Amino acid sequence: MKNLGFNVYLNGKLISTNGINADGVVTQIVTLRTDVENDEQSLELYSGGYLSKEDAHYK
Repeated sequence: MKNLGFNVYLNGKLISTNGINADGVVTQIVTLRTDVENDEQSLELYSGGYLSKEDAHYK
């Protein structure tokens, strides 16, 4: 099977490359929080996964 992964760009700039070369799982979670009362926002990126042969999680 072809190896898959993610390239993450912010404003056109590559900020992260995430993937695995083995059996497992790659996870990307993007969270945008908006506080309307205080006119604030935050953007978070979680990258992680699981390698089945090693029985190991990574982030």
